[in-house]
Amino acid sequence: MYVTEVTTKAEFLALKNCWDRVLLQNPASTPFQSWEWNHSWWECLRGEKEPLFLIVRDEKDSEVQSIAPFWIRTYPGGMKVLELIGARGTDYLDFAVLTMPTANNARVLKAIFAHLDRHEFWEVINLEDIAEDSPLIQAVHGFCQEKGYELNEWITCPCHSIILPSSWSVYVEALSTRMKRALFYDRRRLARHFAVHFLPNESSELIPTHMVLHQARQRSLNRPGSFRRACTREFVSRVARRFEERRWLRLSFLKVNDELAASVCACVFQGRVFAMTVGFDPKYARYSIGTVLYGYCIERAITERLSAYDLSRGAEPYKRRWNAREENNLGLAVFRSEASAHSYPQNRADFVRNLGYSPVND
Repeated sequence: MYVTEVTTKAEFLALKNCWDRVLLQNPASTPFQSWEWNHSWWECLRGEKEPLFLIVRDEKDSEVQSIAPFWIRTYPGGMKVLELIGARGTDYLDFAVLTMPTANNARVLKAIFAHLDRHEFWEVINLEDIAEDSPLIQAVHGFCQEKGYELNEWITCPCHSIILPSSWSVYVEALSTRMKRALFYDRRRLARHFAVHFLPNESSELIPTHMVLHQARQRSLNRPGSFRRACTREFVSRVARRFEERRWLRLSFLKVNDELAASVCACVFQGRVFAMTVGFDPKYARYSIGTVLYGYCIERAITERLSAYDLSRGAEPYKRRWNAREENNLGLAVFRSEASAHSYPQNRADFVRNLGYSPVND
């Protein structure tokens, strides 16, 4: 395998077409491995980090097989840590890898780690929010076993997704009796008091409205919200515009009387919906407006014959009520030395304290 490095803005821009080809040929990929997501993150949230993208080919001039978009974070005191772009703020991180036989996939991943091992600057490779069924997990274990590096693995958070059946009625029938009653009671109650309209929307122009609704709901819960920082708002606005160009963006609103009162920001990719953030005006909380909106969103996805509705990471109880399947995202930290294994956990804990999981320019 032939591995090259990309470290400049011009080279990153030039990767777009081959990145797209690799991504879309793998049915397990998510929008969070897309060029649009990674490049937007790099433009808005890189801070002082340095890029290190690894491009894997069978031979020097052959087609790209995989892209591993790393950046280098320098902790106070000088510790160099390799992370995937989007760490601490992306639902599913991974390499962009072509679908191929398992043996070839393993060769690609092994080539990436062999190349990284030849770099002496890094002390830690920190990989967070990797889906537990990703081939990357096994590749990291093999790399550490071969090189004798210490490995720390943990669960970063649960993730929930709904496998969508053939019809809305089949889906509703599978819900608990309590959830079925709540879903239709909440719809009727809201409609008794207000004129209610479900408004699907694919325009990024309404992203600011969604941000306002999200922040309003989070403040009512005494939480900071995902859009409290200007850099995060700029990142999400840029991603939304790019997803809109690809016809991936999916904004959904509930209009109550004459105002947009609730919204879900999501995208549709490879036949699946990926919900990212939700918000609503707290004055409608007593009407369970979030439940009503999610019900309409899920019903729409079933009608469009999509395969799954991903409710994103996090352990919020409402996700289980929608009969969502729970899986885990994993974190893996590879330590080059005993000293780094000893000092990194505290360095990381000090650094990420109070950051939360929303995208930040850290």
